[in-house]
Amino acid sequence: MPTHSCFDDSLSYISDAVLENKAEAVEHLRLVHGICLAAEGPQKDRPFAHAWVEQDRSVVIQAALLDGEKIWFGCLRKEFYAKMRVQVSTVYTVEEAVHKNWEHGTYGPWDTAYRALCANGSRVVFRAEEPPT
Repeated sequence: MPTHSCFDDSLSYISDAVLENKAEAVEHLRLVHGICLAAEGPQKDRPFAHAWVEQDRSVVIQAALLDGEKIWFGCLRKEFYAKMRVQVSTVYTVEEAVHKNWEHGTYGPWDTAYRALCANGSRVVFRAEEPPT
């Protein structure tokens, strides 16, 4: 079950990874914002904005709810892109994501095309006094 907070979840995952091992996170992780197509149901074929983390451009990591608890899971990038019907994506390095977060004052989405597809719009969640270094 989705958490319905993919932009927050994805950047939080990267933030936690940086705190655990900055060099490893910077080298292997990327934040991705994308436009996907609903695969089924009443919204079938309708575009929606989504965010996820990619590790080495081969594994997708994202959050879900299982029995009311947030869990993290991974799947092969190729399978994820096919299942989610990814139409377009923007990939951010860890440094770029930090700067975009500071610049926009939100976890995302930062691009106008992605924001237009979010039901709730962007929520302000972070604003620093100085830009990150």
